[in-house]
Amino acid sequence: MRSLLIATFGLALLGQASIALAATPQRACAAPLNDLVDEWDAIAFLPPAKPAQAFVSGRDGYRTSGIDFDYMVSQIRLASRDCQAGKDAAALGRIEQVQRLLSESAG
Repeated sequence: MRSLLIATFGLALLGQASIALAATPQRACAAPLNDLVDEWDAIAFLPPAKPAQAFVSGRDGYRTSGIDFDYMVSQIRLASRDCQAGKDAAALGRIEQVQRLLSESAG
């Protein structure tokens, strides 16, 4: 009796790419990951033109570096994979890292 929770978020590298998270609602990482994905979508960072771009801007005054943007994208992807694999602690650690960076980039 597995129900799937699908969260899709746009992560831009050379355009918009989508990643789907399939996790059981009982997973401790599912709700925090979905919340992070919702926040990421709301911020809507513009993709960096180059990886070491000095600043990447999003809505509501969010601003981060191209390097931090790429790092957050990879951490969200890895958190999704960890959550799917049942590695809740690893996924929650990655989610926390991204949330910390997002709070530092708030305008």
